[in-house]
Amino acid sequence: MVPDGLALDTIDRKIYWTDTGTKKIERADMDGSNRAPILTVGASENPRGIVLYRANRLVIPMFI
Repeated sequence: MVPDGLALDTIDRKIYWTDTGTKKIERADMDGSNRAPILTVGASENPRGIVLYRANRLVIPMFI
């Protein structure tokens, strides 16, 4: 696991992160429970950052 980007949803109490080691974008409850991948990216992509847009309920990953 190589977490890189991080976003907090303080209203729904979720944490989102990018992981360049597993090539996944994941989320969990703020207490660490209910961890789940929400996106797995291709081998040539590196998810490095993440932005959470609450108004539209969007999670936007950034790649390098």
